[in-house]
Order: sequence, then structure tokens, then C-alpha cells
Amino acid sequence: MLSSISHLVLDEIHERNLQSDVLLIIVKDLLSLRDDLKIILMSATLNADKFSKYFDRCPMIHIPGFTFPVEEFLLEDVVQMIRYRPQKKEQKPWRKKGFWQGQNFRPEKEEKEAEYAESWPCYARTLKERYCERGRRLRFNHAVLLFGVKEKKKPCSHISMFYRYSDDTIEAVEMLDSNEKIDLELIASLIRQIVLNEGEGAILVFLPGWDGISSLNDLLMAQQMFRSDRFVIIPLHSLMPTVNQTQVFKKPPPGVRKIVIATNIAETSITIDDVVYVIDGGKIKETHFDTNNNISTMTEEWVSLANAKQRRGRAGRVCPGKCYHLYNGLRASLMDAYQLPEILRTPLEELCLQIKVILKLGSIARFLEKALDPPTEKAVSLAIKNLMDLNALDHAENLTALGFHLARLPVEPHIGKLILFGAMLGCLDPVLTIAASLSFKDPFFIPLGKEKMADMRRKVLSRNSKSDHLTIINAFQGWEQAKQRGARYEREYCWDNFLSANTLQMLQNMKGQFAEHLMHAGFVSSPDPKDPKSNVNSDNEKLIKAVIVAGLYPKVAKIRQSFSKKNPRVKVYTQSDGKVSIHPKSVNAEEQEFNYKWLIYHLKMRTSSIFLYDCTEVSPFSLLFFGGDITIQKDEGDEMVAVDQWIVFRCPARIAHLVKSLKKELDSLLEEKILNPAPVDWQNSQSKDCAVISAIIDLITTQEKP
Repeated sequence: MLSSISHLVLDEIHERNLQSDVLLIIVKDLLSLRDDLKIILMSATLNADKFSKYFDRCPMIHIPGFTFPVEEFLLEDVVQMIRYRPQKKEQKPWRKKGFWQGQNFRPEKEEKEAEYAESWPCYARTLKERYCERGRRLRFNHAVLLFGVKEKKKPCSHISMFYRYSDDTIEAVEMLDSNEKIDLELIASLIRQIVLNEGEGAILVFLPGWDGISSLNDLLMAQQMFRSDRFVIIPLHSLMPTVNQTQVFKKPPPGVRKIVIATNIAETSITIDDVVYVIDGGKIKETHFDTNNNISTMTEEWVSLANAKQRRGRAGRVCPGKCYHLYNGLRASLMDAYQLPEILRTPLEELCLQIKVILKLGSIARFLEKALDPPTEKAVSLAIKNLMDLNALDHAENLTALGFHLARLPVEPHIGKLILFGAMLGCLDPVLTIAASLSFKDPFFIPLGKEKMADMRRKVLSRNSKSDHLTIINAFQGWEQAKQRGARYEREYCWDNFLSANTLQMLQNMKGQFAEHLMHAGFVSSPDPKDPKSNVNSDNEKLIKAVIVAGLYPKVAKIRQSFSKKNPRVKVYTQSDGKVSIHPKSVNAEEQEFNYKWLIYHLKMRTSSIFLYDCTEVSPFSLLFFGGDITIQKDEGDEMVAVDQWIVFRCPARIAHLVKSLKKELDSLLEEKILNPAPVDWQNSQSKDCAVISAIIDLITTQEKP
């Protein structure tokens, strides 16, 4: 119980990720056993009262730190300052954001948006036409209140806007606010205003994602002024090459202005010391997990006040600064104080396994009830159900042998299962490459202006495998070969194929860690991912695809192809969502000819529509042997083999029964291997293990259909 520790300091506690919230539960429980232990919680943007209440009203200490003053401007200030007039667009009626679930519409952020919609339509033009004598602003406050009473609007503390700003400004703000997207022309105009009228210092622009960063960069580069050597424009995003992003920390020569266009990575993760001007787009991309539909959603949302404070704090680190927020005062007054904690917006399967085995903390639900912000009962129940479907937990919520091993791998359960099957089926190295990439990120980057060329190189690296996963393997193996030839060849290979050497190195390190876990668990005999004994089948692409099925099932989609020569089309469906789309980044996004009717995918996410990320075309035998339960059905004399009642294949009766029998043998063998881990002896062809696995590998490799 940390007997040698007297003081425990937890910093940046405001971030509220899964690990920090679990740590808070453990620390709180520990205090009941160690009343001598001192806990210090620290953060620059901490909700101190909430944390104090959680720890039984512990004392709070505010320690002021020195920062230069930062002058703040809201949207209406910016518009009036630069006299910006947005292009008029067709007005759309206000509508709630959300999605349909059956016949019910589920709005997102319903309460806040409704409150905003009820307050904001106190339009200045309407007020003036109905209640004010033209040109007499002294009666304007009274007019606003009269209008609010008559129209049954909520009180609006920001009515001063209607007499502090010009009619043109109010109209422009109204137009900008009605548009859901950030106005990049406004940002470009504001940057120009800063450059021409303000002092020296770097400009930091916050945008929610890659599309906005790319578009703003194009917008600036289209102006001759920003193409000169007096400016250095640096996009900052995970898709950008790391070598370019190192420029962000370098102070430019005198007379050169640095403009950084970044996502929220620049809020806390990095510090750019010479930033004086911050332009806050006011939006952030955030992932939420919809427990009703078992799907992740990614949406652009308004930042919290804590985010806005962090962004403002990026200015004025070395001298007084300025921060321009591109949202109006009313919007600011209705923003959430803090972002939603991760424990309330992400799947909980990996966390649940950690609770069961690493922390040995008994009931999952009872443990999570003690969180600072407990997840819903439905979210916890869904995570437990998914783990039971994965055979990681039994029906009494006890760990199975598989669950025991999955919990000890530092990845989410499906990827952990992928790793275990790669070890047991003799294709360890390529499968670890896939697992590392899915756990961290793929190694590709996209330079601005070269998006099509980058997509083309990715397609070339796929080698017609119709697999994003095998594309990563091919890219990684090519990097290893280039690296062996020397640093120059490595650099050229990465540059030609739009690959990040730093990311590839990270994937290599992760593979080594995974292999060590497997060796300690007994699945392999060496910590080297490339050990020949662990890779006797690593050249078998069809088997690797089958292992991907073993890990990612039941994440399956069905392909329907139109074979019209004039207009060939491919449509993709999932069992729960109906029609979905393959994400444009995938090598399969534009594919028109598939060999099989099935895809296995890693992630399904709702953005503008439902997209599948990281998908691979897979064969019927892969699904039959490594998917769910098999049943045999009769249909007009033929046999139908069904996987979990919805993935159905027609085949002769003899084949159907052979497949079911082999599947039973394989399941029994793999269960024994998981209970008693030991490397497969591929040299002993007479052993039952080797015979069963070899027969199934032969079917997967040589047979197209049952």
C-alpha cells in the first residue's frame, strides 16, 4: 500500500482520461487505509471544488503564477475590428444535430442548443423594425426586453451587443453563427490584419481537424503576400510528417512571421514559446460512444471554457498577447465548463479487463460506481456483454483463460486476441505489425498539396491485397529492408512512400514489447518478433487475413457489387447499421472488384455518415473457422452453413459437415493452447495440434469457397 511513500503528487489531473479517473478511485480507497498519506492534486484548469468534494471536502490552495496579460476578443469584436462581411448563403432553418434511432430522433447536446436557439434569435433587425425609433439607441435595452417578453425568449445577458456594434457587424455575426462550419476566410482576413497592424510574434490558429488545416493553408498560400519568405506556415497535425513539425519550436529570423495552424494538440501537449497571437476557432473534434447503437461517433463540437482558457494561455508566454475567439458572447456563456470525461464517452472493455485482473478489484460495476463521474449502468453492462461475447468473461463475470491473457496485453481486447492468434498460428511478426498500428496509428502521413500522390503510394503498397492491414505490413517490411541498407535509403524510402520513420520506429518498439509479453505468458519461445519458430506461416497472406478475422470478429460487413460495365458500383452493409461507407483513406475506398463478399474492419464510426476504418477483404473459410458459431441449415436439397445466423454460405452437405467438425476441433485445440500456453511444434507433423491447424490452413489457402 505504498508504505514507503509519504506524499503522492498527481499533476494535470484536469485531463480526466480513463487512467487518471481509475487512479483517483484507487487513491481514494487507499486513504481509508493510510490516513498518514498526503495526496496533492494539481492542475492549471482544475475544477477544484468538485475534486475537493470527492475527497471529503479536502482543502484547496490557489497558487498564482506569473503570466503576461492576454487581451481577449469575441466574434463580434473581430468582425467589427476587421470590418468583415461574410458571403451571403442560403439561410437554412435551425435544426438540432443528432441522428435517427429507429423512428426516434436522438439529438446531441439538446439542452444547450435549445437554450441557445431560444436566446439568440433576438435579432437586431427585427428589434429595430418592431420597437425602436430609427437612430435612437437609448431605448434599445428596453426594446430587447419587450421583444423577449412578447416572443417568450429566455433572458439574454448579452443584449448590449445590439447597441455596442454596428448594424453591419450584427448582421455579419448572425450570418457567421448560422453556419455550422468555421469561416476560414474570416481567419485569413484576421491573420492579414494582425500581420499589417500588430507587433511581432508568432500566430497560433486552432482548428478542429485536417480538412480545416489544409484548406486554411491553401487559402493563405493563394495570396502572394504569404508566399514570400517573410512568412513560415507550419501545419501541426498527426497526419503531417514529424520532420516538418519540428520547425514549430524554432524561432524564425528577424522579420519573419511564424504562423502555426494546429488542432487541440497545441493546447497542452506542446508549448510554442514565441506565440503572441492566438486565433481560437472554437471547435474541437470529439469522439463519443453511443451505447444504444454500439458505435463510436466523431463530431465537431464547441470547446469547453477550460479548453478556451488553455488556448488563451498559449499567448502571452513571453510578452503581452492577444486571443481572438471566433464565437459570440452568448455562445461563450452557454459553453460547458469542462470537456466530458473520457470515462463517459468511450468503450469500457479494456478498462473492465484491467479492473478484473490487474487491479483484482472484484465487481466491475461496483468499482466504477466510485468514480468521480461514474459511467452509466448501460455503458458498463454493454462492455461486460461484449467481453462475454469475446469469451473474455464467463456469465458470472469471472475471467476466462482468454480474458486473463487479454488483460495482460497493453491493448484493447480485440487487438489482444489478434496477437494471441498470430502467435498460435505461426505468423507472429506481420500480425504484431498490424496490432501495433491499430493500437497506435498507421505510419502514413499526408503532405499538404500531395494528398492524391500519397493515396496513390498507399494503393501501390497494398499490392492488390484489398487490405489496409496488409498494406501496413508491406510498408513496414519495405522500411525494414531500406533501413538495413543504410540511413540514406531509409530516408528516401520513407519520403517516397509518405511514411513517418518515427512512427515506424515506435511500431517496431511496440512489437518487441508484445513479443516479450507473449514469451512470458508461454505462447512463444523468443522475445524476437522475427524468430523463425514463430513465423513459419508469415508469408501466407490468406492465413494472416484469417487471423485478422479471429481478432476483430464480429466486425464484419457484406459487399454487394453491381457488375454493370457502364456504372460498376459497390455497396457495403453491416448487420446492425444497414448501408455504410468505406472511409476514403482506405485502399478499398475506390475498389470496384472484390474477390469475396465480406470485409472485416477495425473501427466503425459515425461522422457525416457511418464509415468503416481499416478493412480487409476476407474469404468464406476465414469466417467459418475464425468467426462465430456455425449452424447447418437445409435449403432445397443443398446445405447452408451459417455463422451466427447471418453470414450464410451454400455448399454440399459433405463440405458443410467437414467444416463444422474441423471448426469444433480447432476451437478445442485453441482453448487448450490458451489454458496451457506453449509454442506449437511445427516440426512434428504427426502431432494432433499440427495436423488440425495444417488442415485448416490448407483449406483457407487453397480453397476459394466451401
